[in-house]
Amino acid sequence: MIKLVNILKEIDCWDGKKLGTPKTKISYKTGKRVNNCVPIEELVTDTQVICDKCGWKWDIADGGEHPYLCKCGHNNTPK
Repeated sequence: MIKLVNILKEIDCWDGKKLGTPKTKISYKTGKRVNNCVPIEELVTDTQVICDKCGWKWDIADGGEHPYLCKCGHNNTPK
């Protein structure tokens, strides 16, 4: 039973998502603490970047000299 509990603890987010930093956040819908699930890979559109480490999103135009560098320090430059 302990092994099953450990496996379930590792499944924190749904497909295509992983735990971000911080690992939990307060849900704006329920007010309860929930997992902070963010995309596994950087998501960059023509106008916006979403950090794969913390989930923060911003407009590329607002990024200044380093438009793909997140406030958490992660580099989201497209590969």
